[in-house]
Order: sequence, then structure tokens, then C-alpha cells
Amino acid sequence: MSWRTSPVALLFLLGAALLALAFGLVHALGLREYTTVLSGTRPPGAGDGAESAAALYLLAWFGWTLGVPILVIGALVSAALERLGASAPTSLGGDPQLP
Repeated sequence: MSWRTSPVALLFLLGAALLALAFGLVHALGLREYTTVLSGTRPPGAGDGAESAAALYLLAWFGWTLGVPILVIGALVSAALERLGASAPTSLGGDPQLP
């Protein structure tokens, strides 16, 4: 089976890739340092945007740790169900041409 035949699986994988890219970007920018505001401390040299930077990093982190695995598993399940549905005969009134 080709992934091209499963648009839902492709959309799930695209979403997972975007979440992974977002997390990689905020991590590469060093926003992880700003998460110290959660414990009440400010990173050295942090300005007024420390809380916003921490929130942005946490959203990206939760997307990476929760969203990406769910989307990848969803893509696999969607592709598997589509493949099974395409190869299995329909039952309970699927095709009116069948006797």
C-alpha cells in the first residue's frame, strides 16, 4: 500500500512533522532556559518576555511529547484500516449491485 492512497494518514503525518519542527525550532532557539520561570526564578538576562517564551516552549514540548506519537499512531491505524477496508468485501448493504 502506498501512503498516497491514504490522505488522512498523510495529514496526520504532516501534523506530526509540523509539531516536531516547531519543537526543534524553539529548542534550537534556546527557549528551554526560560522554563525556569515555572519554579519562580528568572534566567540570567531575561527580559519581560520570559513568561511568554516559557509558555511557547511548553506548548511545543507538549505537542512533541503528546501530539506527535498520537498523530503517528493515528496515521498507522488509518492506513491499516483503509488497507483492510479496500481488500475486504463490504457487508451489510455496501454495494447495491451485489446479490
